[in-house]
Amino acid sequence: MLWSWGPWLFIGALVLTVMTVALLSDARFMLRWTIPLDQFRKQGEWEAFERYLRLRRTTWRPFVLLVRWFYSPGIHESKIALELSQLGYHDEALTLVSGALERTGRNTKRVAAVLSARALVLYQAARFEEALELRDALRASLPRARHGYAVVGLCLTELGRPDEAERFFRQLLLDDASNDSAQIGLAGALRWLGRFDESVQVLQALQAKAAEPVLPPDRVKTFQSSEEGRAFLSRLEARRSGMLNPGRQLACAEALMCAGRARAALPFLEQAGTQARSTKLIRVLELRIGAWASAAVGSPQDADAKLEEMWRLVHAHPAWRTRHEAWLYQGIVDSVLRRFEPSLRALSESRVHANSPLARAWVGWWTLQTQRGAGLVSEAGKTERTLAESGVRAWFVPHS
Repeated sequence: MLWSWGPWLFIGALVLTVMTVALLSDARFMLRWTIPLDQFRKQGEWEAFERYLRLRRTTWRPFVLLVRWFYSPGIHESKIALELSQLGYHDEALTLVSGALERTGRNTKRVAAVLSARALVLYQAARFEEALELRDALRASLPRARHGYAVVGLCLTELGRPDEAERFFRQLLLDDASNDSAQIGLAGALRWLGRFDESVQVLQALQAKAAEPVLPPDRVKTFQSSEEGRAFLSRLEARRSGMLNPGRQLACAEALMCAGRARAALPFLEQAGTQARSTKLIRVLELRIGAWASAAVGSPQDADAKLEEMWRLVHAHPAWRTRHEAWLYQGIVDSVLRRFEPSLRALSESRVHANSPLARAWVGWWTLQTQRGAGLVSEAGKTERTLAESGVRAWFVPHS
């Protein structure tokens, strides 16, 4: 009798072993599949980044599929959508995140995550009014949508309403004082309002804090219970701190550059250069602000060298190739160095790609300064009137 059950016991044990190994393997995969993405992002290998991202959009692993279908429907698609949007594939990302929102059901945790992703994708796609339409839904999903809700303030800023953005961020910080997204947004709004020292103070106060994982406390506790989970949290922390820490220094430097205090900005640029960064795009920010500072302190060769490296990195990224910022900073540096004709060409190209009222107004202000420097009085008058009629409420916009 025992002999007759022996093969079945053996088969059952074998199946159980295979399932256990598969379960552990799939669990490990779910915690580690983003590691290559982090490496490609850090090295600036964007083609490899995109190939791997699309490869990992789906999987054959059974337990991973079960988790994504039944435990966290829509979450994986939202993560993929955010990455695609950062690569410039906004329409594809919006389609993906819209489908994810339909799959979430009524689970408040999942809805908050996917709504936050949708708001950020809309912001990155420069569809600011549509993102603002999510304001009430995001507020209802607080505190889980705390980072997505901050996008509302960023949209207000881009629409040329930094005064409203300041009030929004300050109210948000009253309820959630540790929200680093709101603090960075507040600093940006203050910069556009011309309150440069306040902007720097907000950023400096934030620098002493460790980057917090974008996870609720219950999820953090779950990950801390295993070695693989702790490694995942460590990678998440490194990824965020590698953007936030140098990013804060560079934001301080840019605020001081806007205030016309180039030498005060240099220490922030130097400190940013010593900090670890999790994406090559931080280097782009460092180079463009550094080129502006170099031009302002009278180092044209250093400024041109930084711009040359900036363009090389920008051309390698599928989204940044078509953004206005690289042309803007080229125009700024040329203007500061009194190379007015090439500056006006670069600023004209920047205006074509500028995708928000604030961006167009900022390009317009630099165009105005360059036209005045070149002695183009009539053109400068027209630009000034256009700027005054833009409706943007920023420090550099003259009253109509």
